[in-house]
Amino acid sequence: MRVKADEVAERAGVSRSTVSRALRGLSNVSEDTRQRVMAAADELQYRPMAAASHLASGRTGAVGVTVPAFDKWYFTEVVAAAERVLRPHSLDLVLYHVETGEQRRFLTDTAPYRNRVDGLILVAVVPDPTEAAYLRRIHAPVVTIGAESREFSSVGVEDRSGAARAAVHLANLGHRRLALLIGPIDESVRHEVLRERRAGFIETATAMGCTVSEVVAEMTLAGGAEAMTELLSRPEAPTGIFACSDEMAVGALKTARDAGLDVPGHLSVIGFDNSELATILDLTTVDQEVPSHGESAAELLIELIENPGGERKHRRMSTHLVIRKSTAPPMDCDGAAPFSHHTGLR
Repeated sequence: MRVKADEVAERAGVSRSTVSRALRGLSNVSEDTRQRVMAAADELQYRPMAAASHLASGRTGAVGVTVPAFDKWYFTEVVAAAERVLRPHSLDLVLYHVETGEQRRFLTDTAPYRNRVDGLILVAVVPDPTEAAYLRRIHAPVVTIGAESREFSSVGVEDRSGAARAAVHLANLGHRRLALLIGPIDESVRHEVLRERRAGFIETATAMGCTVSEVVAEMTLAGGAEAMTELLSRPEAPTGIFACSDEMAVGALKTARDAGLDVPGHLSVIGFDNSELATILDLTTVDQEVPSHGESAAELLIELIENPGGERKHRRMSTHLVIRKSTAPPMDCDGAAPFSHHTGLR
């Protein structure tokens, strides 16, 4: 026979409504009361009926998370971290792909998420004015991950200062010819993150007396390899490289080594993320504490769901440089790498 909420309430010495609030993790229940309710529910092996709970609360019990790609380490880490926070609050995660063109109209067109989720976490997708107006009109709680949003609660990263740290490290080692490997900056997705990294690296490197060449490629292993191949074909190749993702950096590093270059002897390489790949390959990288992005966004969204109309909040995640074995001083003091002796490309 199925145990009812009334029985849990009687065992815990509280009302039925308090049982409901406690099991849903709402903030208007004291921790002592919550623990009594949880203990009573465990003793009686009570399992709430999800459909009835959602119907009574007017909620769906789901949160939508939009990402521009499913196959990138950063997005999988953010989604996994968000899910870990949402799960104890009985919130399921529904994943949506929002990239460019037709898919970009997802936020304002037929709105497949409307009435299906209790809120949205937008990863690396900053709503434009039209999209923001629509989301406000349908009263959808929204948290963005990426550049700070003026319209919604957001989780941002110190991208500019993180990239600046990479420039300072290379310049302090003695490198003067640098290269920036960056992904395409698509206006329809509004890649504020990439703009910040680009500005932070170039401005700082230039101020420290360095020259910076820029190569645009996909932020993947293949993209990094393609960018490195282009750099190696130039008359004066750089001695220090900063890639806007670890995947891109590793692709560049492997291509350089395949061409006969020693890393970091002839070429220093820095990534951005501090992924597992960076740890395995001893890649110097900018750590942006990726799991904290998803955790913080989920926490902010839960607050908005439980307290509709609450004030917007903004969190900024710090970055720091993790120095490993892919960076070192250039082989000669003026920053000129003897690529012609090793690649035969001149």
